[in-house]
Amino acid sequence: FLPLTVSLACVPSSHPQIAPLMDQRVEIHGTSRTDMNGKCGVATDFHPMGGGHDRSQDRYVVQLDSGEAFKVKPANVRAEGTGAGGSKAKSKGKKGKKGRGGRW
Repeated sequence: FLPLTVSLACVPSSHPQIAPLMDQRVEIHGTSRTDMNGKCGVATDFHPMGGGHDRSQDRYVVQLDSGEAFKVKPANVRAEGTGAGGSKAKSKGKKGKKGRGGRW
Protein backbone atom coordinates (compact mmCIF):
# COMPACT_ATOMS: atom_id res chain seq x y z
CA PHE A 1 0.00 0.00 0.00
CA LEU A 2 2.92 2.35 0.48
CA PRO A 3 3.58 2.88 -3.26
CA LEU A 4 -0.04 3.94 -3.77
CA THR A 5 0.17 6.54 -0.99
CA VAL A 6 3.48 7.89 -2.35
CA SER A 7 2.08 7.80 -5.87
CA LEU A 8 -0.91 9.99 -5.03
CA ALA A 9 1.26 12.47 -3.17
CA CYS A 10 3.29 13.16 -6.33
CA VAL A 11 0.30 14.35 -8.34
CA PRO A 12 -0.63 17.98 -7.61
CA SER A 13 -4.26 18.98 -7.12
CA SER A 14 -4.03 20.83 -10.44
CA HIS A 15 -3.12 17.64 -12.31
CA PRO A 16 -5.83 17.99 -15.01
CA GLN A 17 -3.96 21.04 -16.33
CA ILE A 18 -0.46 19.63 -15.81
CA ALA A 19 -1.13 15.94 -16.54
CA PRO A 20 -4.27 15.66 -18.69
CA LEU A 21 -3.53 12.04 -19.65
CA MET A 22 -3.55 10.70 -16.08
CA ASP A 23 -5.51 7.44 -15.73
CA GLN A 24 -6.10 7.28 -19.49
CA ARG A 25 -5.02 4.84 -22.20
CA VAL A 26 -1.93 6.22 -23.92
CA GLU A 27 0.57 5.41 -26.66
CA ILE A 28 4.30 6.05 -26.44
CA HIS A 29 5.82 7.79 -29.48
CA GLY A 30 8.88 9.71 -30.61
CA THR A 31 11.33 8.30 -28.09
CA SER A 32 14.94 7.41 -28.85
CA ARG A 33 14.04 3.82 -27.94
CA THR A 34 12.40 2.57 -31.10
CA ASP A 35 11.35 -0.62 -29.31
CA MET A 36 9.10 1.49 -27.04
CA ASN A 37 7.44 3.58 -29.74
CA GLY A 38 3.92 2.41 -30.52
CA LYS A 39 3.47 0.56 -27.22
CA CYS A 40 0.25 1.23 -25.33
CA GLY A 41 -0.75 1.26 -21.69
CA VAL A 42 -2.22 3.45 -18.95
CA ALA A 43 -0.70 6.62 -17.51
CA THR A 44 -0.85 5.58 -13.85
CA ASP A 45 1.22 8.32 -12.23
CA PHE A 46 2.78 11.72 -12.90
CA HIS A 47 5.94 13.20 -11.41
CA PRO A 48 6.23 17.01 -11.70
CA MET A 49 10.02 17.08 -11.39
CA GLY A 50 10.90 20.54 -12.68
CA GLY A 51 8.99 22.64 -10.21
CA GLY A 52 7.73 26.12 -10.97
CA HIS A 53 7.34 26.78 -14.69
CA ASP A 54 10.06 24.35 -15.83
CA ARG A 55 8.17 21.28 -17.04
CA SER A 56 11.10 19.73 -18.96
CA GLN A 57 11.81 17.14 -16.25
CA ASP A 58 8.19 16.01 -15.72
CA ARG A 59 7.43 12.34 -16.34
CA TYR A 60 4.37 10.14 -16.70
CA VAL A 61 4.59 6.60 -15.38
CA VAL A 62 3.07 4.42 -18.09
CA GLN A 63 2.05 0.88 -17.17
CA LEU A 64 2.27 -0.99 -20.47
CA ASP A 65 -0.17 -3.71 -21.44
CA SER A 66 2.73 -6.16 -20.94
CA GLY A 67 2.82 -5.19 -17.24
CA GLU A 68 6.10 -3.24 -17.39
CA ALA A 69 6.14 0.38 -16.16
CA PHE A 70 8.29 3.19 -17.57
CA LYS A 71 8.77 6.89 -16.89
CA VAL A 72 8.14 8.83 -20.09
CA LYS A 73 8.32 12.53 -20.97
CA PRO A 74 4.88 14.10 -21.55
CA ALA A 75 5.96 15.02 -25.10
CA ASN A 76 6.34 11.30 -25.83
CA VAL A 77 2.89 10.26 -24.59
CA ARG A 78 -0.40 10.79 -26.42
CA ALA A 79 -3.94 9.53 -26.00
CA GLU A 80 -4.29 6.11 -27.60
CA GLY A 81 -5.82 6.26 -31.06
CA THR A 82 -4.81 9.86 -31.78
CA GLY A 83 -1.52 9.04 -33.49
CA ALA A 84 -0.59 10.26 -36.95
CA GLY A 85 -0.53 6.70 -38.29
CA GLY A 86 -4.32 6.31 -38.15
CA SER A 87 -5.09 9.57 -39.92
CA LYS A 88 -2.56 8.89 -42.69
CA ALA A 89 -4.18 5.54 -43.44
CA LYS A 90 -7.60 7.17 -43.74
CA SER A 91 -6.18 9.89 -45.96
CA LYS A 92 -4.62 7.39 -48.37
CA GLY A 93 -7.90 5.48 -48.63
CA LYS A 94 -9.82 8.60 -49.59
CA LYS A 95 -7.26 9.61 -52.22
CA GLY A 96 -7.36 6.14 -53.74
CA LYS A 97 -11.13 6.24 -54.21
CA LYS A 98 -10.99 9.65 -55.87
CA GLY A 99 -8.27 8.43 -58.22
CA ARG A 100 -10.24 5.35 -59.32
CA GLY A 101 -13.40 7.38 -59.75
CA GLY A 102 -11.69 9.78 -62.13
CA ARG A 103 -10.40 7.02 -64.44
CA TRP A 104 -13.74 5.33 -65.10
